[in-house]
Amino acid sequence: MKASTGYLLGAFGFLLAAAYLLLSPASEWHWVVAVGMTLAAGVMYTVQWVRERRRERADEAPESG
Repeated sequence: MKASTGYLLGAFGFLLAAAYLLLSPASEWHWVVAVGMTLAAGVMYTVQWVRERRRERADEAPESG
């Protein structure tokens, strides 16, 4: 499995968990913190996926020179 696939699966999992938490009825402060941390992790994994995917594409591209 490529590294970008792992990041994509991680991002999907964290964002799915954040969506579930957002749609669940709760208003306690620790719930808000959990949603924020889960959403932040999903965004960080998404950014890492984009970076890794670009790196993999650059490695696969034929070198001109």
